[in-house]
Amino acid sequence: MHHIYGVSEDGGDDPSNLIALCPTCHALYHRGTIKAESIFVYKAMLVAITRAFDVEAIDRLLFLQDCTKDFLSFRVMVCFTSQG
Repeated sequence: MHHIYGVSEDGGDDPSNLIALCPTCHALYHRGTIKAESIFVYKAMLVAITRAFDVEAIDRLLFLQDCTKDFLSFRVMVCFTSQG
């Protein structure tokens, strides 16, 4: 785990201040090859994806994956005809 704000900079172990980096990326960050701005952007993207796909949304997507094509076509047709 990498501290976005270092412990020496009063960055704590709160999940909002942590990000999982592979050993290579972690070393590249500390060598200066990967910039701090890139880490901030990466963390923001991970947070946005996590909020977009909560457990309920993932369960719904998995349910749709198990549905047959005919069932999904029928549901779409019923939804459109019942609105009009």
